[in-house]
Amino acid sequence: MPKTYAPITRTVTPGRTSSQVTGAGTEYTLTGSYARVDFGTTDAQVTLSTAGTYLVTAIIGIANNSISAAVHFKFYNSTDSADVSNSERKQNIQAAVANGQIVLQNLITVNGSKTIQIYGTSPTASADVDVIAAETSISFVKLAV
Repeated sequence: MPKTYAPITRTVTPGRTSSQVTGAGTEYTLTGSYARVDFGTTDAQVTLSTAGTYLVTAIIGIANNSISAAVHFKFYNSTDSADVSNSERKQNIQAAVANGQIVLQNLITVNGSKTIQIYGTSPTASADVDVIAAETSISFVKLAV
């Protein structure tokens, strides 16, 4: 006699949302101080449209055109003109023409609609580091209302 199994049920909580944006446009060259990563066409930024807690993840594609460089990235809440706490990541790159990725991931709780952007810098004086638009994305999943 064949075994029978209970049906699989899945509860979907109203208000959970997700989205992903991939950059488009020209490469962005990092400067010596923090600035918004701006590709000119489509920037890797997301709008968290309602109050809640979100898991926000960015994958940032970089190309190092110098001998060695340091790169720093963070999330920035442009609606409130404030850095997202504990989102800064730093990495040293040793080889010229080394492509790589930096991953930012944070739980972000907001009380209303907020736009989250990627900010970056290369504080190494002579560094020439580009952020590659087509290899940079940001996504979110709403975890709680």
